[in-house]
Amino acid sequence: MNTTQKAVLLVGLMVLVGMFLYPPWMITLSGGEFYYGYAPLWHSPLREPETAFDFFTRAGSPSLPRSTREHINYSRLLLQWFLVSVGMGVLYKVFDAPRPKGPDSE
Repeated sequence: MNTTQKAVLLVGLMVLVGMFLYPPWMITLSGGEFYYGYAPLWHSPLREPETAFDFFTRAGSPSLPRSTREHINYSRLLLQWFLVSVGMGVLYKVFDAPRPKGPDSE
């Protein structure tokens, strides 16, 4: 494993950890489920009353129906992890330097 491959693995793992710490969120309203964006794992998007649901309430009011709930969009998160892992594997293989041939290697 050369230094470029180590860098690919390190950056890829950092991206995977970042995706885990800031996952995609979904909200459930009476009309269905809606993608809400990314927020920290420890602080869901509905915990921010100054910005919560300006688009949905159209009045900027943080008051939401009691049936509203938020949850992590696991299908999107797993798809992102899969794509980053495939990208890491491809880059790892691309940066696999061929072994230099010496005069005695034939």
